[in-house]
Amino acid sequence: MFFIYLLSFNLFLILIMGIFEIKHFKKFLIWATIIFIFSIFGFLFYIIFGNQLKFKAKKQIVKKQKSTKNYLKVANILNANKNNIRYNKISEFIKNNQQSELWENNDVKIYTCGQDFLNELLVCINKATINIHLEFYIFADDDCGQKIANALIEKAKQGVKVKVIYDAFGSRHTSKNFWSELRSNNIEVFPFFPPIYKLSLLNFKINYRNHRKIAIIDGKVAFTGGINLRDDHMNKNKKLSPWRDTQLKIYGKSVYALQDIFLNDWSFCSNTNLKKEFIKQCFFDFLSHKKIQNSNALQIISSGPEQDKQNILEAFKCIIKTSREYIFIQSPYFVIDSSLKNELLSAHKRGVKISIIIPQKPDKKLVYGATLINLSELFTRGISIYLYKGFIHSKILLTESAISIGSCNFDNRSFYLNFENTCICYDKDFINKNINIIKNDIKNSTLLTKKQFFKLKSHNFFAICFYKLISKIL
Repeated sequence: MFFIYLLSFNLFLILIMGIFEIKHFKKFLIWATIIFIFSIFGFLFYIIFGNQLKFKAKKQIVKKQKSTKNYLKVANILNANKNNIRYNKISEFIKNNQQSELWENNDVKIYTCGQDFLNELLVCINKATINIHLEFYIFADDDCGQKIANALIEKAKQGVKVKVIYDAFGSRHTSKNFWSELRSNNIEVFPFFPPIYKLSLLNFKINYRNHRKIAIIDGKVAFTGGINLRDDHMNKNKKLSPWRDTQLKIYGKSVYALQDIFLNDWSFCSNTNLKKEFIKQCFFDFLSHKKIQNSNALQIISSGPEQDKQNILEAFKCIIKTSREYIFIQSPYFVIDSSLKNELLSAHKRGVKISIIIPQKPDKKLVYGATLINLSELFTRGISIYLYKGFIHSKILLTESAISIGSCNFDNRSFYLNFENTCICYDKDFINKNINIIKNDIKNSTLLTKKQFFKLKSHNFFAICFYKLISKIL
């Protein structure tokens, strides 16, 4: 009798799951098998990791995103009228398909060391006079995070308005006292997708993470890239040392787009409608500002599970498709779908030289196993794979025509599940500067051989097997 009840209960759970996965038959079959075997535990695993972002959550996020659109739309029109902007194939595609403007008049600096970025961020925070906006996947309560917190508290005491967004999962190890200290000093702090009743284990949106790293000071200066506010990103983790990352500092019109991303996320997290006066205060008047010498034109792209299209993925495919000479990719993880893999293989067939740089020292065994599986076909076709002698956390796609630097890894989690952003630049000097940086990274890397590749796969055998089992449902 017990087995009959259990069978009925499992079929009931499968029926509920089937309502959500009616359009994904293969996914339904795999999850049905898992639920049938593991019953309620399999169903809970589906709820946390397999279920799509709820329509209600999507609708709420999109609704909040409208708050700054009118101001940004006016800025876009003025930007276009004031400058005779020249679009290339890539920027035209991104503009038409993702409504992302090409912003001119930007001064861009690049940081390849976490400590250099931290020092510059602290300098800019200390100079703030109006507002400071931070949005980071990880904001830790270690030495790095405490330095930032102390600087924010000091500026809040001086009357500067400070707002902080952190991801509830990414910053799960940060103590509640840390956030309480910030709030007690008039700093507004909100988590992205917080758990139910503040219990970390009760978070059914844990699979959807705000992976962005954005800092905006007075609406004038912005930072974005791959560096989080945590000690290991400052090269303080001996196991993963040397840690190599990339962060941009931007002064110019494209700060508008990053501010827009932050304000949309803030409106959603805080569940508030932003006032027009506040929004206007957040956008510095670059449009009437003097032209920056040796400026760059940039496009800022955001993507997330609330969107119908995978904006960054589509932009990456366009960049790869238009390449004719070379492609450099840097990413800590490499787990891609067939569409992106086919674009890389097509580029390789037409003679494009492709170099992919991944870490020699993995931080996540399972994902490293998945990375090796995904690189197998590319490796056997003759694409160069380099193992950086340390941990490379940089997220870069570079061709002779464009370079993308941001928070988005070369993996399906970043493309389909996470909230991400990236910055695309078309300036030849900036591209060449980054080519030199990457060539230096290659000097500090090992070119993967067949023998090494077989050895790596052997060492990560169980991770590879587990990935093969779950790859179709993640």
